[in-house]
Formats: sequence, C-alpha cells, structure tokens
Amino acid sequence: MNKSSKIDLEKRLAYLEQANRFKMMALDLTKELEEFHSSINKLEDPSVIFEKCRDRAVKIIGFKQMAFLLVNEGDSDFHIYRCYPETDKEQIEKELSIFIEDGTFSRAVLEKKTVIAYSKDFNHQLLLHALATSSRVRGMFVGVLEKNTKHIEEAAIEILSILMVHCANAIESFELYYRLKESNITLEEKLKLLSISEACLKDEIKDHKKTEAALESSEKQYRQLAETAKEIIITISEEGQIIYSNESAIKISGYSKQVMMKKGINEVIENFDDIMEDHYKSNADTHPAVLLSKIGDKISLEINIKSISNDDAPVEILIVGRDISERLEAEKGKKYLEGKLWQAHKMESIGLLAGGIAHDFNNILGIISSYTELSLLELPKDSEVYNYLTQIQKASNRASDLARKLHTIGKKDDHKKNIIDIKATINETIDLLKSSMGDDIEIKTKLVDKGLNVLGEETRIQQILMNLITNAVYAIAKEDGIILVSACKIDFHDGKLPLSLDLKPGSYIKLSVKDDGPGIDPAIIQRVFDPYFSTKRGKSNSGLGLSVVHGIVKNYNGAVEVDTQIGKGTSFHIYLPEAEL
Repeated sequence: MNKSSKIDLEKRLAYLEQANRFKMMALDLTKELEEFHSSINKLEDPSVIFEKCRDRAVKIIGFKQMAFLLVNEGDSDFHIYRCYPETDKEQIEKELSIFIEDGTFSRAVLEKKTVIAYSKDFNHQLLLHALATSSRVRGMFVGVLEKNTKHIEEAAIEILSILMVHCANAIESFELYYRLKESNITLEEKLKLLSISEACLKDEIKDHKKTEAALESSEKQYRQLAETAKEIIITISEEGQIIYSNESAIKISGYSKQVMMKKGINEVIENFDDIMEDHYKSNADTHPAVLLSKIGDKISLEINIKSISNDDAPVEILIVGRDISERLEAEKGKKYLEGKLWQAHKMESIGLLAGGIAHDFNNILGIISSYTELSLLELPKDSEVYNYLTQIQKASNRASDLARKLHTIGKKDDHKKNIIDIKATINETIDLLKSSMGDDIEIKTKLVDKGLNVLGEETRIQQILMNLITNAVYAIAKEDGIILVSACKIDFHDGKLPLSLDLKPGSYIKLSVKDDGPGIDPAIIQRVFDPYFSTKRGKSNSGLGLSVVHGIVKNYNGAVEVDTQIGKGTSFHIYLPEAEL
C-alpha cells in the first residue's frame, strides 16, 4: 500500500468514525426528546425546554453564546426569551437588528433551515434557525460560534435542525397543554352553569349560529374589499349611513374611525344623492365626485358604485374611489403650458412679421423722407406746397418712429448694453412723466436701497417704464388714483421657479407697476401684448406700447407677468436678469 492510499484510508476511517458519532448522537437525542415530551405536562415554565435544548446544542456544535427568541402573539414581533449567558443579551440584540435590516433574519424565518452569517465586525459567525412547527413559526434560535470555527459538519447541522424542530414542538405542546388545562377549567364552569339552566345554553347556541352567519357575511365582504385595498373603500346602507370605511378613506378624509361611522355619506362625498341618481339613470362605470375632508379640503375622486346583496341581509352599497387630484392638476398644468407655448409661438410669428414689415416700410419711408427734404430745399418757406411737404415730413417721422417700434418687436436688439441702476432710471422717468399726468393721479415708489442693477440700455428701460405708467394712467382715467412703482431683487432656483415664467434659474430684478383702476377683462387678457390691440381711443394711440415692452423684455432674456382683478386694479411685473458688478 502506497503512502497516498494510506492517507485516503485514514481519512475514510475518520469520516466513518465521525458519521458514527453523529448517528449515536442523533439516537441519544431522539431518545432524550421522547422522554422529555412525555413529561412536558409536568412543566410549570417553558424555560426548562430552552435549557435542555441549550445543553444539547452545545454538545452538537460548540457555541459560545446562545439566545432563544419567541414570537409575541400580540404584535407578531420576535423578542429574546432566554439568552445564555444573560449578560450578552444586548450584544446579540444589536447583531439581530443588523440581520433584520439586511434580510438575513427574514430568510431564516422563510427557509426554516440553518442560516449562517458573519457578525458586523466579521470576527464571529452566527447561526440562525427558525423554531417552526408544521403549523407556524414559534421563534428563532441564535448561536454565536467560537471565533476559530472554520467548518461545521453537515451532519451536525442536520442534528441541530432536528433539535430545533423538537424544541418548537415542545413549546407548542407546552402551550397547548396549558391552553387545554385552562379550557378544561372553563368547561367545568360551563358544565356547572349548564346544570343550572339548559335554556341559557340553547340561547347561546342560537347566538353562536348568528355570530357564525355574521362572520361568513363579513368574510365575503372583506374578500371583495381586499381586491382594491389601496383604493378608498366605503360601504353604506340603503339609507346612506356609513357602515364601513377602509384606512385609505380614513387617512384622506382626516376623520377617525369612530367619527366616520357616525356620518352619512352626503357629509363625506359631496352631492352623493345626485351621483346615485345619475348612476341609476346612466348605468356608468365611473363617476366624478368630491370628498369633503375634516379640514375643509375638497378632494377630487373618481368612484365606482356597486350594490351588495347578502341573502336576507339588507342591501348595501360599495363605493370604491381613487384620488385623482394629482391627475387633474397635471392636466391643468399641461393645458396651461400648451396655452403658454401657443402664446410664445404667436408672439414669435408676430415678431418675425413685424420685423420684416418694419424693414421694408423703413426703406420706403427713407425714399419719401429724402425726396421731401430735397423738395423743401427747392421751395420758398412761404409757399403753400412747402407747407404740404412739411406735413408729409412730419408724417414720415411718425411713421419712422412706428417702424422703429415694429423693429423692436420683431428683431433681436443688438444695441450696446451697460450696467444700469434701475432705481435711478425709475426716479428719472417718473419726474419726466409727472408734469403730463395731472394732479388727480399720484405716483408712489417702493424701492430697495441698492442692488437693483440690470444689463441693458437706459432708453429701453425708460421706454418700458413710460409705456407701463402711461397705460396705468389711462386705466385710472379721470378718477383719482394711485400708481405704485416698485422694484426688488428676487431669486429663482430650480425648485421655486414659477411655472408661468419662462425663465432660467438665477437672480432677477422684479420691476412692478400697479394701478388701482378697474382691472382688465379676462376675455382680452391673452391679447394685451398683441401689436395694434388696444382698448384706448384716439389718434395718438398706436396699440404697440405693451408689444414693445414685451419685445424689449424678451430681448433681455426676461419675462412679463400680468396680475389683474376686476374692480381692484392691474399689476404688470417685469423680470430682468440681475447684472453682476
């Protein structure tokens, strides 16, 4: 026999000896457990069961720490019932909390077999095995292996599994025995009562049958409700009294369970009687509805209605609803954005058209103006034709000014831009306009002390102010009124950027002109920036003021916002990017 064969033979003998040892251990365990089960009715405390299992587990696998956990019947949670040694309970609890978080504990519960995992610091291995009977999981065994443990024989794990099954069965047997013992005591008491009054027992049997019927009806109802557990579910009587509401309905309404059960359906769902009438007439699957919450909110719902018949029981009505507030808000936002996009496209198209017309119109005006000037040079000033040509020249100048306004609307303004202190520009423009406004209208200002700097041309900013203030004066008309001009710095970030403003995140100067006039009719609010649209009357009005404002602001990468209320006035808000010094 060579050396290799000799080594293989030694390994084989060692394996057979170990297998034989484990078999003997298993036989001893089986015998001991059978004896233990036969005496379980003599136990007063389940601690003896765990002590026996601890002693046997140490013989099977060398654990330095062990803990037995039991399932709490009240909350179905696991808690340590016995820990060996007791001083290591806190350490094992910490390790278990990690296993609960990473799913190792759940895996051990579900698989009902040995699960081995490392401790948090990887210095030890922990063995977990569910204490499970054929009916349910009773608890969990946790064993901390010695630090130098490298490998656990499969036979040892199998024997440990047998031990854990017997441990779980012993716990269940112990519990059943004591429940049976308590039941026997109760039964004896009932037998005594039975001997006193047989008639009472008959009444109890009748009540029991009613309870069983009610339970069957309840099970059928809750099976139907379980199909849509995430929805708002309310059951009402034919009279409209709420008799059931699920957690979703309680949560969204804000009422407690007790309060909800005392309410009629019309107190919770607005105009429900009308919805039911429509349901019977149209036989529609879904209906729009509004839920009235405790704090007064009106929550949009989409509900399904179904009648429930239970043999002799009264007919009930099942209401299944979905909160569609977010969907409606999204549709509203989509519609608003579509409107804004249409308005932007319209203004862009108008701008391109206006720019093209202004260019061609200005070329023609140049010819008219040039020939008019040449003709004036050839005529005496007292000539009647000279006077006619002078009127033509004035009209040409007005038309040229009109062309410049159209050019401002239709083409990107490439003029030189400087950093402007908008506060000084506001004060200067107001001083310029005060003389032409009269004494009936007062202009007030509300400006911060500093930091109102924008990049642009001062004449363009003045043009914005003059157009807005002139419009405000016209809105107030001949009545006494107040115009408030204000300016401040405002920061827009990604999360705070208003949907109505087509702006990039950043810092802006907000310029506002507010009047206390009659406000703008909602029917025309979308047209106020259209060229040549105006509610003013008179030869001096071109209908381009707000169009020019819109064009200048857009060229400066800003935005215009209108806020108006009938009878209370109108505010125009201009947002211009802040210039850094």
